[in-house]
Amino acid sequence: MGIGFIVSLIVGGVMTVFILAIAIPMEKKYIVRENRKINF
Repeated sequence: MGIGFIVSLIVGGVMTVFILAIAIPMEKKYIVRENRKINF
């Protein structure tokens, strides 16, 4: 494996974690469940 392949794997992993770190709190913030009904 070349060094470029390893670097691209690391960058891809970091970007995935960064996107998930932004997306997960936003989903919890805007979708609130009240009495088994989804309240946006």
